[in-house]
Amino acid sequence: MSMFSKLKNIFVLEDENDTKKAVKVSQEKTKEEVKKNTYSPPDITISTDSSKVSPPPSGKPNSKFINILLKAVEEGNLDGFDYIEYKTSLQSLSKMEMDEETKFKSALAMAKTMGATKEKLISSSNHYINILKSERTKFGRT
Repeated sequence: MSMFSKLKNIFVLEDENDTKKAVKVSQEKTKEEVKKNTYSPPDITISTDSSKVSPPPSGKPNSKFINILLKAVEEGNLDGFDYIEYKTSLQSLSKMEMDEETKFKSALAMAKTMGATKEKLISSSNHYINILKSERTKFGRT
């Protein structure tokens, strides 16, 4: 499987009709939301105050733009274990029956064995957020 395909599988789910539904980049989806195949656009802001988060817009994602965003993230992929690999670990653990806290702790424990730290994961997630912000600026110019 190519790097692009692996990266795409982290952020895009396919429903039974083979249409693509985007999944939030920065927030883990609950099992119920994934089963419903609801679309939530990437949330590229980080806020600890939930009252500042605006609801996602409605509509369907355009596969052309999804592919552009995924390609930009792939081209900016950092070497080593970073946020992308951590997110992949979380997705793998979500297939197992365990509570959310245990999933996150397990993924972080695995990340630490690969040389990652909490700070490195946060730093790399900010790197990918900046890539998406840059792409958002480009979309605004066209």
